[in-house]
Amino acid sequence: VSLNLIQQALPHLVPLLTVTLTKRQSEDDDDTWSLAMAAGTCLALVAQVVGDGCVDLVLQFVNGNFTNQDWKYREAAVLAYGSIMEGPTSEKMR
Repeated sequence: VSLNLIQQALPHLVPLLTVTLTKRQSEDDDDTWSLAMAAGTCLALVAQVVGDGCVDLVLQFVNGNFTNQDWKYREAAVLAYGSIMEGPTSEKMR
């Protein structure tokens, strides 16, 4: 029996995860497990569970940060988009 808990939590969960993607310390920590990497993994799993339901929330973050002056926000926007590639339908991702 599914209670759709993740779907219900999306308005709170997705903003928390996308902001956490910005918590990189340096450009050199690609090989070290970090809070940002954990957030990306969690966002990917959320996308697999809820599918199209997370796309609009993630795209709000992506659109708001893709041209940010701070590299952490630009990189987080790309990572957020990449994290939801599996789960949502290809029609929704266009």
